[in-house]
Amino acid sequence: MDVLTTQENFLSNTENKMRFITMLTEKFLTSGILVRQAEDDADLLIVNTAIRNTDDNVQVVVIGEDIDLLILLLTLSPPKNTIIFEKLGRGKIETRSYAVVSLQEHFKNEIQYFMFIHAIGGCDSTSALFQQGKIKHLKIVQKHPELHDSLLVFNNESSSPEEIERAGEKYLFTLYKAPAHITLYKKQVQLARLPPTIDAAREHLHRIYLQIQLWRGNKLDPQNWSWKEYNGKLNPVFTKNSPAPDTLFMLCSVIWKHCQGGSCLNQQPIIDDEEEDNFEEYIDEINLIENQKEETNTPTIKKNLPT
Repeated sequence: MDVLTTQENFLSNTENKMRFITMLTEKFLTSGILVRQAEDDADLLIVNTAIRNTDDNVQVVVIGEDIDLLILLLTLSPPKNTIIFEKLGRGKIETRSYAVVSLQEHFKNEIQYFMFIHAIGGCDSTSALFQQGKIKHLKIVQKHPELHDSLLVFNNESSSPEEIERAGEKYLFTLYKAPAHITLYKKQVQLARLPPTIDAAREHLHRIYLQIQLWRGNKLDPQNWSWKEYNGKLNPVFTKNSPAPDTLFMLCSVIWKHCQGGSCLNQQPIIDDEEEDNFEEYIDEINLIENQKEETNTPTIKKNLPT
């Protein structure tokens, strides 16, 4: 029978997806395969199931396409585990295997901040800051040990919104290289690269904290952490205050009316001069180095992060 639609289109229909899951579950159970169906975060259920079933005598292999699985395995798996993560290949990309314990050893100084790095760098429920990728966040954590204690606030299940805001703002000041004293800035600025406003940043930090706590198994009310229910669905609260003074909006309105009907001669394109930030490829390179260490059992030079 010819398939008249794509997998993505088919599964985008909720009823199709539920019927397919039910049919697949029945087939697996009939074949004697244990099935667990996630009510919330499927990645978290997969990782916790793998951790529960691992011991010194049994090697557990987690197979998936999502790098989120590997991040959760690295941060939640106990030391000296035997878990292997296999990321399925597509087309010309080969399937890759990752020994979780080897990567944990490589990132032993940063592993407790990986959830924060993953969440602030963009994941399923949090958006990334423009041109601030995961490798850059990892470099910030590595180069600024003075941030470490404050970032652990995001791992604490009893942290208050005020503590999250203070810790997050300190990190963002470092990320955007905020000066100690504000002076008149005369250089041309690309608006897309500006940091978020203080109010937008706080809402974003709340959502990051919520996601980290969900990964750590602590269920919090999303509506207390910058989500709002609307028509039965949760939507992010981006800011509760105006992003700029009304006088600035009035000025922008006047300029827009002046330019309306023609091209603005002052319009500047967004120049993407940042080095590509591919965290997944970086993990692949580290994984290759660790595999070579195990195969040769000889010292190797640690690969530096891209500059």
